Amino acid sequence: MRRTLPAILALPLMSQLASAGELMDYIRNYDLNNYALGLAVTTSQSPYAGDDNGTWGYPYLSSFRNAAFTDDWLLINDGDLGARWVSDNGWVLGAVGRINAGGFGNTESEELQGLEERQWTVELGPVIGWRGWPLHLEYKLYMDAFSRDDGLKGEFTLSFPAEYSWGYLVPYVKLVRQDSDYNNYYYGVSADEATASREEYSAGASSNIVAQFRVGYAISERWLLTGYIASEWLGSSIQDSPIVDEDQLWSFNLGLAYNADIFQPRTYSGEAIRMPRFEFQVGAYRNNIDSKFFRNSSDGSPSDEIDGEEALGLDEQQTVLQFDAITRIGLYHRFELSYFELSRKAATDITADVRIGDAPISAGTAVETESSARITRLAYAYSLMNDSQKELGVMAGVHLTRYKTEVTAADAISNVQSKLSTPLPVIGAFGGLHLGNKMRLDAKVQIFRMNFDSYEGSLNFLYLGLQRLLGDWGSAGIGYNYYSLKLDSSNEELNGSVDVQQHGPIIFVSAHF
Repeated sequence: MRRTLPAILALPLMSQLASAGELMDYIRNYDLNNYALGLAVTTSQSPYAGDDNGTWGYPYLSSFRNAAFTDDWLLINDGDLGARWVSDNGWVLGAVGRINAGGFGNTESEELQGLEERQWTVELGPVIGWRGWPLHLEYKLYMDAFSRDDGLKGEFTLSFPAEYSWGYLVPYVKLVRQDSDYNNYYYGVSADEATASREEYSAGASSNIVAQFRVGYAISERWLLTGYIASEWLGSSIQDSPIVDEDQLWSFNLGLAYNADIFQPRTYSGEAIRMPRFEFQVGAYRNNIDSKFFRNSSDGSPSDEIDGEEALGLDEQQTVLQFDAITRIGLYHRFELSYFELSRKAATDITADVRIGDAPISAGTAVETESSARITRLAYAYSLMNDSQKELGVMAGVHLTRYKTEVTAADAISNVQSKLSTPLPVIGAFGGLHLGNKMRLDAKVQIFRMNFDSYEGSLNFLYLGLQRLLGDWGSAGIGYNYYSLKLDSSNEELNGSVDVQQHGPIIFVSAHF
């Protein structure tokens, strides 16, 4: 239920306009040249014992007017990207997403040795707010799109935005409520992670307080200086964690953006659409693989979890081919088909006693492993907007995942097989940005969640790529793929769990027809 909240609360955004045609016009008339493009640097303090503070730079979009003073449907503000509707009487409804890069920065520190990595994730959630003068109220409820922590993070913000001829000031205070699942992922210590100097710890829910001061200063009509300084006071359940040595965190951000209509003009003409009706793409994909599985015994009890790369010696990296085909129907519709296959074999000696299902395997036993994954993706996509400047849309489809791992002991007595062959429905979004007449930046995300009958799990797929057109016949480019699958099932073939992550860079060429 909670994962449907963003869609439910975003419905008023769709119902406020008189017709579907008005809604599409409202969305498609958006001009990215209203934004300035710049570079920013952020420094933030880490809460973890012995960890270094994090500093990183990134490109960003910013407006000369803060989002608190506009009613634009596209929301780019304070790390969020999303859509909103602003009513005439000050109510704000919408949905947003952001990247959460929380986790260890310097895992070489002695205090953090032996801990599982806390991975980055994408957080999604609804937003509801009210604008009164001089006070703005806002509430966001974030949930993990990748199901890494399975927790919820709510943020209630009280801000006092002020706009001037030279820019804006937005001071605010925020109450952050993190539930126990969220805190336990980032600040808990499991039994396997506990040591003589680091006790097992289960973190409860917490209430944190954040104070922030954000500023935007127009140096000229084209140049904008932005930044903020913030401090966060952590709740007691975080402070009490044996891997945390801070009770207050600070962060600082500074950015410089330039606005000179750097994007393609939005106006569409028939000759401006560069994407072909048919496109066939072949790419070489450098795959980094992390796979784990276990198989239940005949009485239903789980066996030991097996790491395919560490325990069974399967290759952690492999280059595979990926095939993609796209058919466009008119300006706003398209179908996509994608396929790649990964096969690995290994022979190694088991270093510790393990049990896979009903098969016990003793330390020192020589085993041979065969593992294969075949993934086919089919999707229908609809472009909410598609002009000579940008493309943005939604998609729905199916991932057919065929996964097989077979482990055979040298004595030929122990032979265990785990199979998975099931179609998984996915929903997602995609976007493209034309950088001049020859370059295009594309992004795509697809997600799936299931808890039905004998299946429970999740699937996530992300893609980011840059391509250059090479005339009418084709294009070439580079990109990055990320794919993860977690699935538990009691059916006969799998009867256990599989957890696979694959990611890496891709280079590709495309033929256009």
